[in-house]
Amino acid sequence: DVGRYVVEVSNECGTVVSSDVQIALSSVEEDALAAGYWLRVHPQPMGSEGVVEVRGPVGSVVRVEIVDISGRVVLEVWRGELGSGLQRIALDVTMLPAGVYRCVLQSGKYRLSTPVVVVR
Repeated sequence: DVGRYVVEVSNECGTVVSSDVQIALSSVEEDALAAGYWLRVHPQPMGSEGVVEVRGPVGSVVRVEIVDISGRVVLEVWRGELGSGLQRIALDVTMLPAGVYRCVLQSGKYRLSTPVVVVR
């Protein structure tokens, strides 16, 4: 939980209390959004084809993949360097069985994901 914390250690020799520390939580996805990354997949749900839209800092090297519920990569969608503006990538899911997946954007330490629902 977010807050200020101290550590207190005691034994037969006495007690020592640490300096306090402020704990703040943020998710990897919040950091990616703050850095300018953006990810959208449509239509939802999709039957066979869709579009992945990606945006991020110019020159960022990005990998976009579809992963299954176990986190295994089932499809590499795109890998490349982002230019200015919105990058639109065709997504063909005809080889995937119907189900719920995640589209994952990875760029260095930044990661974003969004659901992909495939129907037949």
